[in-house]
Amino acid sequence: MANATAQTTSIRIMKWVYWIVGLALLCALCYVLFNTMDRQITSVLVFLGGVITLYFYYVKWFIASAQHATWPPYQTVCPDYLTPVSPGFDGGMGDNLQPKAGGVMKCVDFVGVSRNGALKKSDPSKLQEALQSDAHSFTVNPKESPDTLKSRLQTYGLTWISLFGNN
Repeated sequence: MANATAQTTSIRIMKWVYWIVGLALLCALCYVLFNTMDRQITSVLVFLGGVITLYFYYVKWFIASAQHATWPPYQTVCPDYLTPVSPGFDGGMGDNLQPKAGGVMKCVDFVGVSRNGALKKSDPSKLQEALQSDAHSFTVNPKESPDTLKSRLQTYGLTWISLFGNN
């Protein structure tokens, strides 16, 4: 418990240090541009771009990295670059990702992203044929364990970065 509290305090301190040091360096750069180099417009544009950049990396390093992948996924319902097709599913995303009786979520590859060729590229005009073939569609079941899913991803030569990082 004490270790978790120490980590939380450490992260909170790192966030403050990030903003203070980042803004101090940005302001110093803008001061040099504004006064020393006589570049007023450049200074304003650099300041605005710098604030946006600082915020982007703040979200990337402190907000997004603190989140953990959950299963079933709600960011994306299919592995990377696959298109969701949901026969037998209630419509919509989020909490509606529950199959009807006997329904499964199918993901189809219209691009050709399988690293080992186990999942074949599908023709959009022949979607029904693709959905009936395991060689042309990847089944996603929210009740499947993450370990089983990761194993099947490797079998099909697919990735799912938002859930497993670079698998």
